Amino acid sequence: MKSILHFLNQSDFESFTSQLLGEDRPNFMAIEGAGGDGGFDGVDSDTVFQMYFPETKNRNKQHYIKKIDTDIPKARATADRLNFEAKKWILIVPEDLSTEVTLYLVAKAKEHGFSGMYWGATKLTALVTKYPHIKEAFPGVFLPELKSNVERIDQGVGEIKQQLLAQAGD
Repeated sequence: MKSILHFLNQSDFESFTSQLLGEDRPNFMAIEGAGGDGGFDGVDSDTVFQMYFPETKNRNKQHYIKKIDTDIPKARATADRLNFEAKKWILIVPEDLSTEVTLYLVAKAKEHGFSGMYWGATKLTALVTKYPHIKEAFPGVFLPELKSNVERIDQGVGEIKQQLLAQAGD
């Protein structure tokens, strides 16, 4: 069975992973990317971290490969421009990836002078066991049925809004 962590949105995912990395890696620095992060959501020594939380419907091979194709060259260009000696590029995603996507990531990273890897649900869950206070700060991540219920409620509210807007336009 595929491991997946559940978050409400990209912001929650980035906050969770940044806090987790901050606990696990004392030199980790999160990068605020509202104005464009240049492919860096965080750095640690010689490592660039890119966090990616695609919508559920976009969690497929094509979207992951597109993200890899876009962000690895962008991260290399940013590292070179800033004279940052980046040797590793780590993609952090809320689920475990297929072998095909993983091997593609490793090859693409190598093309751009990085050692490439990804951290998915299995790796993130293993890290969280070391830092239970992080888990406590994000209880919905580890309660998939809660996340599912919230998504259904959110979808229902969206449908009601659309119906009301349609009625208002009549």
